[in-house]
Amino acid sequence: MHCWVNKGAKGIALIDEEGSPYTGLRYVFDISDVHKARRIGRFPQLWEMKEEHQEAVLDRLEQIYGDTDKDAGFVDRIGEIASRIAQDCYQELASDMEYLKEGSFLEELDELNIGVRIRETLADSIAYTVLKQCGMDEKELSEEIEFPYIHEFNTVETLSHIGNSISDLSKPVLMEIGRAIRVYEREKTEKEKTKNLDGKGLANTSDTRYNALKRESEKQDGQSIEQTGNAGERGNHNGTDIRKERGLSDPDVTDGRAAGGDADQVRADEEELPSGTQEGRLHRTPPERETERASSDHSESGGAENEWSF
Repeated sequence: MHCWVNKGAKGIALIDEEGSPYTGLRYVFDISDVHKARRIGRFPQLWEMKEEHQEAVLDRLEQIYGDTDKDAGFVDRIGEIASRIAQDCYQELASDMEYLKEGSFLEELDELNIGVRIRETLADSIAYTVLKQCGMDEKELSEEIEFPYIHEFNTVETLSHIGNSISDLSKPVLMEIGRAIRVYEREKTEKEKTKNLDGKGLANTSDTRYNALKRESEKQDGQSIEQTGNAGERGNHNGTDIRKERGLSDPDVTDGRAAGGDADQVRADEEELPSGTQEGRLHRTPPERETERASSDHSESGGAENEWSF
């Protein structure tokens, strides 16, 4: 089960005769001292008997131990199953009790009477154990089950022998009850899920799918319109917005004028430029004066030609 126990917790030692040729001890602890290991630990799945479980439990037990009286109540039908189990097992216990009865109230009885007492005590004890685990109140059980022979098992040997047999015979019944309850709860949960789907999910499945597809289609159409609009804007502005974002000047012509001045003035200035080469003058002009002239020319022209050449 991958659980750990509190340090210093006191356990109960049980005789273990299973799994090895030698008898040993194994310890059980109170559930309050036990903790699950992270991710892998688990507790036993405990079941709780409810009135709605009774028919499912009886159906499962009847498949194993035989049919019972359908007109009887739950307590009587469990008692009938317990009597059937005791009937099948008491003879072997009666034979063993012949060697253990010394010193008890059974000592003077013959094998037949000892068998009767063992059979009745087994039946009552199995029914009591099962019904108590099913949640039946002890006062109600004491009224239903009287244990007429239990006081005759008044030694440790006789009481231990029949007590171990009661525990071993009750355990399979309780395990089957637990399985029946788990199956019932699982089927109940599946029915509730199916009912919810029939009442809500399945009735609106087509509408839900249609609405989902409609929203997806509208989303895709909206994205297509947005992309088309953005493409149209880029086509109309010819990238003007990009230049504005980067801080570059707009080279477009406004009212037939360039950003730097009049186009006719540029042509006139170009016609006044002297033709031919001036290599000699360029060689004779010092670099400092040439730099000053370039700065002067730039300031007089207003930067129009430089801006267009850019």
